[in-house]
Parts: sequence; C-alpha cells; structure tokens
Amino acid sequence: MAFKLNTAVTVALDSPETLFKDIKTKKVKGPLADQADLWRVYQEIALNVPDVALHLPTGAGKTLVGLVLGEWRRLKNRERVVYLRPTRQLVNQVVEQSINQYGIRVHGFTGSKKDYDRNAVAEYQNGERLAVTTYSSLFNSAPFFDDPHIVLLDDAHAAEQYIAGMWTLDVRLHEKDHRPLYEAIVGVLKRAISLPDYQRLVDPAIAFRDRFWVDKLPTPTLLALQPEMLKVVDALVTDKLYPRH
Repeated sequence: MAFKLNTAVTVALDSPETLFKDIKTKKVKGPLADQADLWRVYQEIALNVPDVALHLPTGAGKTLVGLVLGEWRRLKNRERVVYLRPTRQLVNQVVEQSINQYGIRVHGFTGSKKDYDRNAVAEYQNGERLAVTTYSSLFNSAPFFDDPHIVLLDDAHAAEQYIAGMWTLDVRLHEKDHRPLYEAIVGVLKRAISLPDYQRLVDPAIAFRDRFWVDKLPTPTLLALQPEMLKVVDALVTDKLYPRH
C-alpha cells in the first residue's frame, strides 16, 4: 500500500519500518534492530490497544521510534497526532531532529495558543502534520489540543507533575486571599485530627516551625468527610482565587 504525500513523494505504509525506509530525505541510517523490533511488536500485538508503553534504553533512539509510529498512524489513518516533550527547548530539539534528520515534517507548538501559526494549526487539525508540543500545552484547564486521536509521551514520567497539578488544590495559610477557604477546610478537618495537628494548622508560629510536616488522613476518614469538604470547596473556590491556565 502506498500513500501519496505530494506529486513527487510516495511512501509505503505496510508498517512503520517500511515507511521509514521509504523516506528519501532522512539523513540517518537505520532503523536499528531494537527500533525495528519495537515497531513490529507494536504492530503485531498493540495496534488497537488504547494505552501502550514502549521501552528502550537511554540513547537507543526512542524519539525516532515514537515519531515514526506517530507519522505512520497519521498517514495511514489520517489521525491527529500529538507528540509531547517536557520543555520548549526539547520540543524545538525534536522538531529539528524530525525535519532535518528523520525527514518527517512536523509542526512545533510552544508559547501561548493564541500565537500559534494558523497554517500550522489547520494542518494539524486536518491530520496533515504531526504536532510537537509540551506537556503543559495538553495538561491544563483549557488546552488547544483537546481532541487528538493519538498522544505520544516522550519521557512519560515527566507528565506526572502536570497531571497531578490538575487534580491538586494548594491552599496556603499565609496567603490572605486563601484564608477563608483555608479556615473552612480546617474547620471540616478539626473533628478528624488530633489537637497537636489542629494547632499546627491554625497557629502561624507552629506552622512555620513545622513547615516540613506532612500527614495524610486515613482514606475511610477522608471519604466520610468528602460531602462536607466538597460543599466548602464549591462555595469558596473561584476563578479569581485560582485563575485558569
């Protein structure tokens, strides 16, 4: 099977490996044996699996593996594909490698979404180019990339802080605007914690001395308090207090 990229270029889409071998503009040799094996295993047993983890040792070329997989699926299925890296610098590095070394034309998206190039946006949305962007561009309260078919996470462990941040409420004793919410939450917790722990929470002097103190409510206790806690949060958390990203 062949897919016509333009009037001059045609590549085979039988597998990621045949696609890569058919890219005439690439400047790297390969694929390496481990890279080709990973593509074959993916195609044989994980093609229709929704969540897949691919592992290669450091320096074994996982970026190439991911980009070729993403490009193959984009071409074969006309899918919107997003490739994630932790920082803008790494996004730019992947874009440079993809275009100049691997012969895969991609678009990089960094900075504010209102400044994204319109032509690049249109080509991504139409499945004409793979998008490379940061984790924070996807994992936020109002992402531009809200409907990709495929998301590739390079260094997937780096996503932890971004995902956790979406489900974490940071309430600070010493922030004036936080005080009503803070005091309401402590009021709910009071009957479930010890007196010394309660004093740690309400006394600024003790809180400062014990600022590295960490504790966790037993899960059954937290679940019992959950309805009341949700009422407090719903009543006092506002966009002004916690602006959207």
